[in-house]
Amino acid sequence: MTEEVMTLAISTAALPEVAVVRDASEAAAAVAAGTGQALESLVGLLEQCLGQLKGQPDDITRVAVCTGPGSFTGLRIGVAFANAFAQARGLPVIGVSSYDVAEFGVAAFPRIAVIKGKVNHYYMRVRLDAAAAAQYTQGDGAQVQALIESVTGSSPRRPVVVGSGFGEPAAGEGARRVALLSMAVVAEGQEHRLRWTGAVIDYGQCPNAVANFEKRDAADQEGRPFQRREPEADEGSAPLA
Repeated sequence: MTEEVMTLAISTAALPEVAVVRDASEAAAAVAAGTGQALESLVGLLEQCLGQLKGQPDDITRVAVCTGPGSFTGLRIGVAFANAFAQARGLPVIGVSSYDVAEFGVAAFPRIAVIKGKVNHYYMRVRLDAAAAAQYTQGDGAQVQALIESVTGSSPRRPVVVGSGFGEPAAGEGARRVALLSMAVVAEGQEHRLRWTGAVIDYGQCPNAVANFEKRDAADQEGRPFQRREPEADEGSAPLA
């Protein structure tokens, strides 16, 4: 008899979302979304989902989590929660990119995925066609619009733009996409994506702690003053300015 698969999916790249999906069935999926801090929301959201499916935490057989980019604080909390939940039960964790979540169900090229980070700062992935390597960049709202215009001007087709500020999914849909994308990873035999030591965050850029360490080390070697990179506001998703 085949063991029932129940996937817990967590997305905290923007607002906290949780989904629990049983055997990849749309009829056996529960989603919940919060409006506050991820740390305060995840346990309650998980309880809501399990309650809808009449399940228990130990019924979960797989854990998936959105690894970013997105909100630095949210990502740290969500990935830590997913890793701890999985490791306590001896389960693998599958990391899913925010770009893939945004592009879920989109087959057209060229396409641009836009992910909100801190205030007026966005991470972008451009895919011109199925064969071309993805291109990555980041910047403010004006740079997002400039990128869209650049790709539009160089392509015979207008790009499909998805993600923050461009037809974002309904509350909870992001976590459901994380679950379904993780199931595709397993179905396609991508065993290297199943991590028994926990998922790794894609911050989209070097975190402040690492950047400051590297800057301090370089300054010490060159005998010049060290100028610290200060953290900036790290808020949830909002439309492009």
